[in-house]
Amino acid sequence: LAIGRDDRPLRRSAIIMAMKFDMEQPTATQELHVRAPISWHFDSVCGFWTEPSEVLPWLTPGQAPAYTDHNGTTWDVEPWPLLAKVLKCRGDEHHAIIEIAPGLRRKDLYLFKIGIKRNPLDTPWRRNTWSLTFGSESSGAIPGFL
Repeated sequence: LAIGRDDRPLRRSAIIMAMKFDMEQPTATQELHVRAPISWHFDSVCGFWTEPSEVLPWLTPGQAPAYTDHNGTTWDVEPWPLLAKVLKCRGDEHHAIIEIAPGLRRKDLYLFKIGIKRNPLDTPWRRNTWSLTFGSESSGAIPGFL
């Protein structure tokens, strides 16, 4: 796919995720934790993209991105703020930690793309869930894909 996703076993890939949080706006550097199912692996220095042309390359210049959830509801997506620079992305097997400078706003929906070093050989059957944690907020279990 245009985003770099490849679902074949043991291949390098990428996924797009959406996040929105309710806490107070961060005033200091925060860590975003992305936890994949155990058999997925992130690079030790992982790729993390926030520019709309990198996350959704099919958008035309000036086109506002939108996100449609699993219920069919469409949400407006905000551009990643310039102040909220991604300082570092490091992976350790199925866990990636992304350091983000202050600048993200609460209640805004953001999209990002994160690189995957290696897909699993088989679909996990025990715990096929992802999760996002940012500051004191967590997404809970996000169902994985087959």
